Amino acid sequence: SAFRLTLTGCGSDGHFAPSAFVALPVGPLAAHASRASPAALSHSDIHLDAVVTAQLHQVKFPFDASLPPSIGGPVQSSVVLIDRGLWEGEWLKLETINFDFRVEFSNFSGVFPESIGNMKLMFPMDGKWTKEDCEGKLCFVDVSTRTSATSQSEILTEIYKMSAEAKEGRAKAVVAVLPKGVKIFECEDEPPASIRRFPFGIMSYDHGQVLRDHLSKLIESMVKEAQDSGNFTECMQAMQQWVEMEEFGTGRKYYHNKVTQQNRWAPPQYELPTEACIVKVAQDPFFERLKALVDAKPRGVIVSQQSWRPDVEMLDLPADFDTVAVQVPIAMVSYDMGQEIREIMHCNSEVHASLSIQASGTLLSWGNGTYGQLGLDELENKSRSLHKSKRNDLSRAFHRFVESPSCVAHMHGFEMKAVACGGRHAVVVLDNGEMFSWGAKEGLGAPVEDNRGDPVFVEHLEGMVKVSNAFCGGEHTFALASMPFKSLLPDFAVL
Repeated sequence: SAFRLTLTGCGSDGHFAPSAFVALPVGPLAAHASRASPAALSHSDIHLDAVVTAQLHQVKFPFDASLPPSIGGPVQSSVVLIDRGLWEGEWLKLETINFDFRVEFSNFSGVFPESIGNMKLMFPMDGKWTKEDCEGKLCFVDVSTRTSATSQSEILTEIYKMSAEAKEGRAKAVVAVLPKGVKIFECEDEPPASIRRFPFGIMSYDHGQVLRDHLSKLIESMVKEAQDSGNFTECMQAMQQWVEMEEFGTGRKYYHNKVTQQNRWAPPQYELPTEACIVKVAQDPFFERLKALVDAKPRGVIVSQQSWRPDVEMLDLPADFDTVAVQVPIAMVSYDMGQEIREIMHCNSEVHASLSIQASGTLLSWGNGTYGQLGLDELENKSRSLHKSKRNDLSRAFHRFVESPSCVAHMHGFEMKAVACGGRHAVVVLDNGEMFSWGAKEGLGAPVEDNRGDPVFVEHLEGMVKVSNAFCGGEHTFALASMPFKSLLPDFAVL
């Protein structure tokens, strides 16, 4: 079973179309089933048995591990939306995007404060910059624009050079974006004495691309708005003073300022319309925050996952966290669903939320996952694995297993009607007649070259039959299916 979260309400254009999401229960679901009662959802014609229905209210916690002095707002009369919050580590947060940028700072950066905030950013998209561009800013540099090196030692050498240049330009800190295919690593080696106390770190290629794309969109939006309105900010006016020129004799490009007569080799940098802070989280504060919120006795709580671990997951509540006693329903939604919910709240003046219980929408698995038959591989955050490994003393073979029930996040939200398990693979049948499979490749019915630890769509059945049930053997699968259309053959009788 799962929670079904339904949003209704109104905005400037009247009532908006209701939206529904499947949410994973946090804690025992049976404790809330007896509280379900018929309810008419606000601003709609929907009637259902709801555990709770109330106006949706968002509570924002600080990025770091601290708790607010009090949880304000109409909490007791509302269903409250909160973010999961950050895990242990160092994070970059921007005021213009709800994304968790993971940063790994050098162990020799001195006493790292709990947070460094209100910093302007500098991210040269082509990798060209001067030390004068760095003053008072958090500087990002794509390592691949300066070197083709892929080894950790060579990359660190280049990062040391960049950090020394940025420090000379009075930068606040430097973050190097790693080349594609290079995994994030700890900066444990002792850097040169000149930057030993200077904060520098690294960011993965994937997160660097998200940051690059976001900043590029901010610049495009800023330029377009200025062109459309004719209202050029001081930053835009300063950028218009620069013209591209070629050096006589060599043809080398440089940039000349028509007002100050200044010349520079690197393109001038936009003053980015956002600020950032770096947050160091020493201990995961989520359960402490959740308990403080539950103690305020809201009607219900919706927990939205963060971008760092966007999939829903089963939570092991602390022993002193009694969700049955407090009778507050708590539900978790994925990061993408949380983004949709926040967008609905942003676009409408009044949003109501209801939590009801539905029979399907969540699939749990545990046990032997050596061949991927649990469907728990390929979560969006590759740094996290639910599996443990153990070697058989007799066969010397390694086995992967999961000890406790875990949510098969890839199937979360689907309306499932049947599940079947074989010796090394599993399949699931959806209400619409489609089928997914995972595990040992022999029984999947899909064109895969290796075992799959995440669900794959059995595309050969699409449009041909509608599956109603499935059965698995050791390495084979049977699907009970019906034709979605009448036979083209004429009727005949068997004599």
